[in-house]
Amino acid sequence: MAFREHLVPEATLEDWQTVVDLVARLSGVKAALIMKAWHEDDKIEVLISSRTPGNPYHPGENETLRSSGLYCERVLQDRGMLCVRNALTSPEWCRNPDIKLGMVSYLGLPILQPDGQPFGTICILDDKESVPSPDVITLLEKMRDLLEGHLGFQDRLRLWPMRASCARSSTASPPASSSPPSPLARRWSISTNTFGRPAAGARRICPP
Repeated sequence: MAFREHLVPEATLEDWQTVVDLVARLSGVKAALIMKAWHEDDKIEVLISSRTPGNPYHPGENETLRSSGLYCERVLQDRGMLCVRNALTSPEWCRNPDIKLGMVSYLGLPILQPDGQPFGTICILDDKESVPSPDVITLLEKMRDLLEGHLGFQDRLRLWPMRASCARSSTASPPASSSPPSPLARRWSISTNTFGRPAAGARRICPP
């Protein structure tokens, strides 16, 4: 798959597997997922799926994205958090496709690329009604920030050779940051919220 070859190294995807396994374990849910949106193909794909008992999702599975009724479709449209306590009792969500897999509760956040465009989502799902605690919401937010940091770092690494070449060919003094960004520097920079999402704190409480 072109995504695995060109956007995120395999070692990073292995780290992402650890992330979703940890999120699922600490949240006590059946499934934690990283979903990749392929907007040009109108598809959304399970990129990483937690290795938890009873998880019905498998990497590589995909569904039509637009007008699908999927939880993740709404997250990508709004670029904000979606919390569904129990889809079976919700007129808006009682026909969504994940119910066929027994997944009736959902918490998800968008993952944005460095240019602000949606990459996909990170989400947790369970087969019973669930009201996520503030700690679970914060956990998911921090893991989302980590994933976006990885995407930003990889993007800057890809651009660095071109920028370095331009700097060498210029008679002007090279820019101060003429070396690849360090992971530590990238970790600090993600706190500036440069990915174009709504302000922090909005819709952080699961609606009734």
